[in-house]
Amino acid sequence: MNGHDRGGRCGAGDTTGSHARAATDGWTKHGRTTNVTVADEHARAVIEPGKISSTVAGESTGRPRWERPALLGLLALTAALYLWALASAGWANNFYAAAVRAGTEDWKAWLFGSLDPGNAITVDKPPASLWVMVLSARLFGFSSWSMLLPQALMGVGSVALVYSTVRRWGGSAAALLSATVMALTPVAAVMFRYNNPDALLVLLLVGAAYCTVRATETGAVRWILLAGKSIGFAFLMKLLQAFLIACLGVGLPVRRARDSVDAACQAGGGFGGFDLVGRVVRRVGKPMAAIAVVAMVIGVAAPAAYTIDTVAHPHKGGLPTSGPHTLGSGAGPGNGPGGGQPGSQGADPADNEALQSLIKTSHARWAAAAISAMTAGPLELNSGASVMAVGGFSGHDPYPSPAQFQRYVSDRQIRYFIIGGTRGRGDEPDSSTAVITRWVQQNFVPVNIAGTTVYDLSAPHN
Repeated sequence: MNGHDRGGRCGAGDTTGSHARAATDGWTKHGRTTNVTVADEHARAVIEPGKISSTVAGESTGRPRWERPALLGLLALTAALYLWALASAGWANNFYAAAVRAGTEDWKAWLFGSLDPGNAITVDKPPASLWVMVLSARLFGFSSWSMLLPQALMGVGSVALVYSTVRRWGGSAAALLSATVMALTPVAAVMFRYNNPDALLVLLLVGAAYCTVRATETGAVRWILLAGKSIGFAFLMKLLQAFLIACLGVGLPVRRARDSVDAACQAGGGFGGFDLVGRVVRRVGKPMAAIAVVAMVIGVAAPAAYTIDTVAHPHKGGLPTSGPHTLGSGAGPGNGPGGGQPGSQGADPADNEALQSLIKTSHARWAAAAISAMTAGPLELNSGASVMAVGGFSGHDPYPSPAQFQRYVSDRQIRYFIIGGTRGRGDEPDSSTAVITRWVQQNFVPVNIAGTTVYDLSAPHN
């Protein structure tokens, strides 16, 4: 039986391993060198698809020549897509943007994810996603571009990790396809160009998938520990959402799990489908492969068009949407961080330039206090001053208590109290916000600043 016959059966049955060992054992025998055919080398590539084979008989059976240029081209196009007109979104989600600005002013605010440099309240998520954006803003200066730059780079990193993960089981073609789909997914185009916590969450979870794949290949404990650390760190983005891929560990007891598509689906967190595509393409031959390529191009074309449209139109608010742009799309609804709430009280203080100039002159711990983060956050961003969000995000949280607020005023830690803008359920008569508002109105003189009612808390009634 010649080497070619031996190699043909290696890729077909359960005896693949024994035939491959027979081929490699035949390299040297009684001091003589035995020729190894390309088919023998291909048999070993089937057994260990994640490894790069050596050059045999003048032909390379490892990475195809097009792979590296294709990958680098894809990553370059992904970077261009995600970085193009990055600052067009402005502050994106004002709620998180205000926290980023606060972190550039105070390291304690950076560590805990405070909304303001005075550290009155934190944002509604753990602070890990803010840490990276704040460091970028400290390095380049606080701006929309410096805040969103890490998000875009995380998108490029996620695409690269998807490629590396799928390639180890599905081969180069499937890896390039999966990475392309990742890059051209419309929601990814929003996510990696926005300051919501999802960008770093996705990067870490894809990283956990990659580490798990490596663990199933080698059985090394360090890889599964790295996967666990990635998921644990992802918890500091959006809490239990990080555990959606906890099934990653299912395939670990099987050292050779990469030989099973089912195990790939379990351990790859959804990448098994691309692995299956790669296996099919390798076996059907060039004609069917060409048809498959055409089908894939058609399948990717629509999402790609949606993605380009998504990038071409700025998105703002708490819950931005992807896909074709329509009037009013991109603005977050009222119940999301950064979105609006019913109950607007006159002109928006954040757009009042006279008010911004006024509070900039204060050197108190909080230059001003305003009801809800939806009023305080934008005002803080536009003025550069520290603004306390009375009542938390929507105005109904019991912070600060009336006694705490009065103590802050007595200690001259708050200079102005602003009435107006967007208000939440703090209007309930017995809420802390309502009690604080009544106390301010009863003890301080109101001043109209270009249509916004402001109380100077350093000048009480006589």
